[in-house]
Amino acid sequence: MYKLGRAEEGLIELQRAYERMDDPEVASHIVEVLVAIEQRDEALELLQSAEKKNSDSELLKNVRERHFPETP
Repeated sequence: MYKLGRAEEGLIELQRAYERMDDPEVASHIVEVLVAIEQRDEALELLQSAEKKNSDSELLKNVRERHFPETP
């Protein structure tokens, strides 16, 4: 839905999926949507939380490099 221009609807669906399945790929998609709708603080908070649980996730590292290169 996000790619169809319905970011808020897509975000709700992704958040529901993340509640059921704490998965780094789902988290990365949520971060992407949050950044796109200019909710960077919330995006960074979720990214940091997901990284703590999945420290070896290349996907999350890539999302961080793309959207938050200034943060450690």
